Amino acid sequence: MGNEGFIACTDAEDRLVWGIFFENSNPIKNLEIKDEILIAINEHTELQIEINLENLTQIKMTSIKS
Repeated sequence: MGNEGFIACTDAEDRLVWGIFFENSNPIKNLEIKDEILIAINEHTELQIEINLENLTQIKMTSIKS
């Protein structure tokens, strides 16, 4: 439908390590890692998702104002 997005982590052999699916994020366009935090920005740059790679249950979603 176009409103979903996901992030997945695979190991060196392309096996799934973990994944997360978002129902209303729109596709994820950009990813970067800063200080063990994975930062994902959606395709319309209106949503930022931060995932603590040391504790995957710590997820922060922020609306980005243009």
